[in-house]
Amino acid sequence: MSLFATLSAAVLTGAATPVSITAYQDASSSARPWQQIVPPVSGIMAGAAVTTEPGTAVSRARGVLYTQYATTARIVRVRVQVGQVERVYDVISSREVDSVLVLELEALWEDGA
Repeated sequence: MSLFATLSAAVLTGAATPVSITAYQDASSSARPWQQIVPPVSGIMAGAAVTTEPGTAVSRARGVLYTQYATTARIVRVRVQVGQVERVYDVISSREVDSVLVLELEALWEDGA
């Protein structure tokens, strides 16, 4: 069984969430314009968690995104949509495992801002 098939099974158990990747930024371009992905590419988000820094209004979202999107780009930021909600994540690390692109993601925001 492939890694992506295994992860798809994790969605059925509620341990992971299906997502759509709608755009990315490539580090090879100094301007880093958003590259739209049409149609959006499917992915699986696992280990997603949101924490709030003690004594602040700063929240941090982290997770690992798995997709079979084939690209030569060095992705540094992605737009991920879950249902109707779209969020921009910075890419902390990137690697390929069993033909699956694995992106460790993080997003920071201040509540009320």
